[in-house]
Amino acid sequence: MEKPEQPLEVFSAILIEDHIRLLSVANCIEKENKDEKTTFSISSENYQKMITFELQAPLIGIILDYDGNTQKLTAMLEQYVYDMYANKIMREVALKYKENYLHRYDNFIRYIE
Repeated sequence: MEKPEQPLEVFSAILIEDHIRLLSVANCIEKENKDEKTTFSISSENYQKMITFELQAPLIGIILDYDGNTQKLTAMLEQYVYDMYANKIMREVALKYKENYLHRYDNFIRYIE
């Protein structure tokens, strides 16, 4: 998995959904807490484009809570999603993704630590 050299310039709902999933997993792994909430900043317009996109597969098992007033999206994993990343290889993939792609989609969604 190579680190991209620049942020993505074209909105892609499926890539944003996958981004939410993998950063949420990585956050839980780092904090060693499956119940850890992961927070993002995303505009209401981009959030609507994402949730109305016909494919929602990356968000299966991710509980989302969006506050349009603050434009904050909170994501939390269901237990089975956390369990899917219990083996060493899957954990390393999620952590490497965070390392390489943390700012890839900053034009559309930002991870808030």
